[in-house]
Parts: sequence; structure tokens; C-alpha cells
Amino acid sequence: MNFVIREAKLSDLDNILELWRELSVDQLGKDSYYKGNLEFNCGTNQIKESILNDNCGMFVVESGEDIHGFVEVWINRKDFAFENDDYAYILHYYVREKSRAVGNIFSIIYRLYKSAEEWSIGKGKDYVVSDAFEHNKKIVRLLKRVGVSKYKTRMVREI
Repeated sequence: MNFVIREAKLSDLDNILELWRELSVDQLGKDSYYKGNLEFNCGTNQIKESILNDNCGMFVVESGEDIHGFVEVWINRKDFAFENDDYAYILHYYVREKSRAVGNIFSIIYRLYKSAEEWSIGKGKDYVVSDAFEHNKKIVRLLKRVGVSKYKTRMVREI
């Protein structure tokens, strides 16, 4: 697939919203601990704010006229999971399932990741942080390949 990685525009809003819904179903549908409904209705205002906010980098994978994936990375969103304030956080990272069966999929997901990392460097951040569900072996493998290492492991036991 011939593709470009570019910054998201407001005209991408509907496509990103659909990808966000697919991501939610894809990940939470495989999560044995998730007991909620798989009907997700992220509002357009939330995605619009992500596209327009200077503290958010949103990038899309585009081929022809189609959007196949996106990454959303934030700065200045503190949490307890990383005890350093100088980081960017990859909140969402997704490539549409039917788009993953191409020969250059690693190149696509690598360049999508690198766009988030380069944006973070441009914002003066020293670290990039990302969460991955344990069952998402492909993204865990990708993150290891790009040099991301485990920082903490959250352990869960149903009682």
C-alpha cells in the first residue's frame, strides 16, 4: 500500500471517529476483564478538541482518499503511572484491521509511531509513554522493536 503519514485535519473528523470506535471494540472486545457495552459513542467534540489542541499531536495513515489509522499523543496530561513530568503519552494508536494485511504494515505502524515520537521531541519532551493491553501482542512487539521498555506492570486478579 502506498501511504502517507500526516497531521490530522478537521476534515478527518468523521474518519477518526469511526476508527476510534473500531479501536474501542477491537481492544475492549478482547479484554476478558471488560464487562461493559461495546457500543461506543465518542463525541465529535472530543476528537475535534484533540485535532485542535496544541498539547495534542494527531496523525493519520492515508492511502489515496482513505484514512486507515491514527495515533493520538498528548503532553501535559499527568498521571500516577510515570513519575517524571517530562513525557508525552500515546493515548490512542490504531490501524484498521483490514488495512493490516498489507506487505508493508510494519513500515506503516513504525512511521505512525515515529510521527508521534518526533512531535514529542519537537515539544521538548524527553520520554514517550504508551500503554498496551497484554493481549495485544503485535503492539507490544512493535513497542519493543522501537526501543520502548517496560516501566511498570499492572497485575490483575478477578475475585
